[in-house]
Amino acid sequence: MGYIEKLKAGTANAETNRQREEEARAKRPPADPRICCQVPLKQQVQEYLLSQPPIMRNKPISLMALRAQLRAKYSNGKPSAGDLGIALTALGFSRKRDFSNEGGGRRFWLAPSRG
Repeated sequence: MGYIEKLKAGTANAETNRQREEEARAKRPPADPRICCQVPLKQQVQEYLLSQPPIMRNKPISLMALRAQLRAKYSNGKPSAGDLGIALTALGFSRKRDFSNEGGGRRFWLAPSRG
């Protein structure tokens, strides 16, 4: 067996081993038993917004209403308002306040197209 054939065989074996390790890692539970949600918060927000009808996507979003639809990483509870604000900012949302009598100074988030 020549040098090139040995390299090809070694590469094929290494690739097979790597695939086996990845499959085994995917089947294993997370190292930290407190982790209950593997999906990042930013991705959860994107998926939630895409699941909404277009008319709802263009409306201002209340942080508390959005929080009720998402899951935290380390508990069965809801994500913190700070983490959710960071995720929304990363997605291009802008934060506004409604200082009208009806709004009472409540904060809401505008989608990137409206920001």
